[in-house]
Amino acid sequence: MCDTCGKLKHTDGMRQAFGGIHICDQCIDKILALYV
Repeated sequence: MCDTCGKLKHTDGMRQAFGGIHICDQCIDKILALYV
């Protein structure tokens, strides 16, 4: 499960980051867009 948006992801799009939270590629894209 993505700890950011709460979606269940059964794909390779889930990453582990920031000390153990799980985040999906869609949320990564949204977060990165805020810093660009």
